[in-house]
Amino acid sequence: MHLNQASEHSLPDTRAAGDACPPYEGAVRARLRAGSKACTPGSAEQADSGCGSGAPSAGAVVAIDFETADNGADSACAVGMARVEDGRVVDTLYQLLRPPRSRILYTWVHGLTWAMLKDQPTFAQFWPVMAAFAGPAPVFVAHNARFDRSVLQACRAAMGASETSPFLCTLRGSRRYLKLPRNRLCDVCAYLHIDLTHHHAGSDALGAAGIYLHLRAMGVSDAALRI
Repeated sequence: MHLNQASEHSLPDTRAAGDACPPYEGAVRARLRAGSKACTPGSAEQADSGCGSGAPSAGAVVAIDFETADNGADSACAVGMARVEDGRVVDTLYQLLRPPRSRILYTWVHGLTWAMLKDQPTFAQFWPVMAAFAGPAPVFVAHNARFDRSVLQACRAAMGASETSPFLCTLRGSRRYLKLPRNRLCDVCAYLHIDLTHHHAGSDALGAAGIYLHLRAMGVSDAALRI
């Protein structure tokens, strides 16, 4: 994921120079890590923090991750999605997307080039597939969800549509409940033994799904992750 532009549909770049994450190859496999403190239902900690064994959100929970081509939030060039049901990932979706502009600024982040993207469907063309995958009234989950929400909203706005689906943020949950020295997606996945190919949208979505399932297993409610 990457975005940086002072525009109507943009977010500031908060990644410091040299802040690259190490690669973690392979399919996602999440294991609970000893030392992550679970919340006790009915305890003062639960009342104060919002954690507990509350039921998941009514809509489908779908982890989502975007890669962007340039500084615009409407420049999605790859999307990954992972559908979560009954405490596990039941389906995944990954697609390269043709961005609205041919200049690809962030090949150095995700490895994608115009030659790889120019013949892919646009976001608008692929949206019906994404919408069918997510189902009615989805609840999206992402690591640094403000970024992915901004990309989804900007791409939908470019279609002349609005996007109001709720988002849950595993970055927020990691900072609050795991309390690691760093909480980047690669850091949290390494801590939880979730294999990750960072900045591959499909792998990043699976990583966010794995972190979400870990937080839920700790007793963290969806309400505590909502942004």
